[in-house]
Amino acid sequence: MKLSPDSFFKLCKDPLGETRSLLFYGNSEFWVQSKMDCFLKNNPTIIGFQPRTIPQDLVLENKKDLSLFFTKDFFSGPEIIIITQATDKIVPLVEDLDSQSAPFFLLHARDYLKPVSKLRKLYEGHPQFFSIPCYDLSSAELEKEIRNIFTQRRKKTSSELIRQIGNFFHSSPETLKSELEKIFTYMGSKEILEMADLKNLISFSGQTEASDLVDSFLERDKKKLITCMNRLDESTSYISVLRMLTLSLSRLHHVKSELNSGNPLERSIKILTPPLLFHEQGTFKKQLFLWSQEEMESILKEITKIEISIKLNSKVAKEIFEFFFLKPLVLV
Repeated sequence: MKLSPDSFFKLCKDPLGETRSLLFYGNSEFWVQSKMDCFLKNNPTIIGFQPRTIPQDLVLENKKDLSLFFTKDFFSGPEIIIITQATDKIVPLVEDLDSQSAPFFLLHARDYLKPVSKLRKLYEGHPQFFSIPCYDLSSAELEKEIRNIFTQRRKKTSSELIRQIGNFFHSSPETLKSELEKIFTYMGSKEILEMADLKNLISFSGQTEASDLVDSFLERDKKKLITCMNRLDESTSYISVLRMLTLSLSRLHHVKSELNSGNPLERSIKILTPPLLFHEQGTFKKQLFLWSQEEMESILKEITKIEISIKLNSKVAKEIFEFFFLKPLVLV
């Protein structure tokens, strides 16, 4: 069965009962890891027990003797297996495990699973299997989450500030709750959050540096880009900068596509969600005409590869990151 966010968090808190397996899939590695961690750390049936992580290829190589992966000590508590890099190839094995008294197991899908995926269909149609989609939050979803947090804490703020908070955390939603907690602590008994409170507590410096870097890239300003790279705070995540670029470039690409379809510029900009602030429009229009639609599409595709490369090669992450940003400007 496919679980909604509310149903998933209920599953995290309730004993497993008849549940045999979970499948985590989607386009957001952050949310996959976050939801898996949430489940493993909070479910009362398995909390405190160490899962064993095995890649799919290794499991398939030893499918004739899966006992290699299972302990013999049935008194040590529930056994949890996490199979990573899962694809449709593992479906027959999962079906076989379902017919046995196999340990509880989680699957971490290698890629986004389309609705026609055999693995996804198996988990969505099985009464004791659950699929948990993990996608990056849209701006509207993130703002809704922020409103919910404010409501839970009995605090209030304006829609404009909620939008600004959402924009600020869009590239790194994992920091949202901890940063909001700082704000609420600072506010004390004060009920309404104002811009002054926000500026006093959220460190905009790293975000500003990252934003300046993205803007200098989109403005094809090589000199400014190098300066921004040198100023980038060491604590700033390269992945968060890449996601900030993805967000900005996706908005530019959307408007460019509308223009190429014959729609007027102002109308194309007005349909953006969230809408551009007035003071952002000049920069946006400048960037819009510096890149072709094909160039934007090429960079958006490349970003995913670069993210993976950075995660797999942390020792040279800085070099990979800088080369990615400089290459399009050097080659023009």
